[in-house]
Amino acid sequence: MARLLEDCHRATDPESGATIYEGRYYDSDGFNLAIVATVTEGVDWAAYLGASSSIDYGEDSAVVEAAGYGAKLSEADARYYFDVDLPYRH
Repeated sequence: MARLLEDCHRATDPESGATIYEGRYYDSDGFNLAIVATVTEGVDWAAYLGASSSIDYGEDSAVVEAAGYGAKLSEADARYYFDVDLPYRH
């Protein structure tokens, strides 16, 4: 089910300054999995899926890592997780 951005945990990408919204986060048996949206306010957005070691990264770091290095989701998959009223960044 899609989540409204105002209901998501937020972080800021240190390189681009884009706002990162955490859609889903899982920590299982030493691995983090995060599904995140990066939003350029008033312009566009994209969603990413990323995995990392929970030994090296906590939740906030894993979210930023997913945004920077994760696999970009298709628009249909991204809209499943997030309810965003902006064009999708292709």
